[in-house]
Amino acid sequence: MRRERVDGHKFENEFRNTMEPHYYLQRLHTMNTGYAGLTQPADFILYGHAVYYLELKETSKDSFSLSSIEQLAEIEEFCDKRKHHVGVPLFYYVIVHFIEHETIKVIEADTVLALVNARKSLRPDSKIGFEFKSLKEFREKFIL
Repeated sequence: MRRERVDGHKFENEFRNTMEPHYYLQRLHTMNTGYAGLTQPADFILYGHAVYYLELKETSKDSFSLSSIEQLAEIEEFCDKRKHHVGVPLFYYVIVHFIEHETIKVIEADTVLALVNARKSLRPDSKIGFEFKSLKEFREKFIL
């Protein structure tokens, strides 16, 4: 993986290139409409044994504040609606690449909200969520 400067678009492309040969992956394009409050629910929807909404983030810092992500309202809505959902399993994960630590942390939507409510940031060395050293390891070891 890259150890260059933070570049979310490169990380998204690396993710797509790693996952697409193995899964059906739908990219939700970033809305550049200029209207405040209009966002996509996530960067990708992955179809595997379930439906996964995946939001990718990248940082060069030692922590990542989840309270400032644009998709926070969508994550809250997802968690609320999932409580009443029956049928195919639905998941929402935020995937954070800590570029300086060569670490990828993967956390579920409920954990995102718990961290936001506790006013805590995600750290690369925290025991929260799942940890991987590469996107390939994520693809091979994470059950999708």
